[in-house]
Amino acid sequence: MTAIRIPKIIKRGFKYYKKELIENMILLETNNRNQLILKLLYSSALRKSEIANLKIKDISFDPENLWGNKIINGKGGRDRSFLIGTKVMHQLKVFLGERLNK
Repeated sequence: MTAIRIPKIIKRGFKYYKKELIENMILLETNNRNQLILKLLYSSALRKSEIANLKIKDISFDPENLWGNKIINGKGGRDRSFLIGTKVMHQLKVFLGERLNK
């Protein structure tokens, strides 16, 4: 009887960028809005489409409610929660305050 050969499954790791590259991308961006988008992507692990569809009402600015941020209709149509780093949250508040005061 001959043995059945099972094909090897190639395990692929996640693609990720080194921290230094991300920090350089953020520093090289001169537009405050774009810089904030890059920081949000990096600090919260949101997807591009989730950032594009993000609404102010989706973000909880309450420091007591860390997981209060919700993405509606994320990947696969599912809702999911996300965290935003405290520094980025502060910058987001400042940016939105400037925009809303115009």
